Amino acid sequence: MNSGRPGPGGAHTGGTSARCKLKAESGNALPGSPHHALPAALLSRRAIKCIIQVAVVGASVLVLKANADPGNFSSAVASIGASGESGESGASGESGAIAPASAPLATDTDAAPGATTTANNNAASIAAGQRVFTRCASCHQIGGTAGAFFGPQLTGIVGRRAAATTDFAYSPAMKASRLVWTEKNLAAFIRDPKSVVPGTSMRFWGLSEERQIADLLAYLKSVK
Repeated sequence: MNSGRPGPGGAHTGGTSARCKLKAESGNALPGSPHHALPAALLSRRAIKCIIQVAVVGASVLVLKANADPGNFSSAVASIGASGESGESGASGESGAIAPASAPLATDTDAAPGATTTANNNAASIAAGQRVFTRCASCHQIGGTAGAFFGPQLTGIVGRRAAATTDFAYSPAMKASRLVWTEKNLAAFIRDPKSVVPGTSMRFWGLSEERQIADLLAYLKSVK
């Protein structure tokens, strides 16, 4: 027997009809009814709880990865944010690590530019001195097969004592000079032979250009 109250037109509505009416007014079915549904607030709380559980599981996975391989943990986190994958390998199978730039290689031109310039200058001076020596070649020889001619041979003259070779007849003045042919003494003799060794038998007026004297000395030093 229904315990409902009279409805419109004098009809009675039973308990089930009253429950359906309550569902229509509240938007939710009552517990135990065929249309039972959870309240909206309860649904929101359960959704938040699910999100938290997913986050906790994800964090646990990252912690396990960090413990297993601490070195790759940072790259793993970065790769997750960039591609949504673990970061151990990308689409190309590479780790994604950026190799440090290598230092530029040194070249021989970087080693000692001053030394290179000096060597070039010396070579140029020797070549110029060889050309100057053509003015001496009518009386003097130089090189491996050189010997006495109208004057003594000049191979290794720099640092040698005057009148030291045995295959040339030196003047008494040269023998008595007791000179050592240092660069300074040679430069003075080439400039003015008779002022350095008065009475020398050498017939040469001398060189007046200091550049030519310096180049000739460079050439004489180079031949030993």
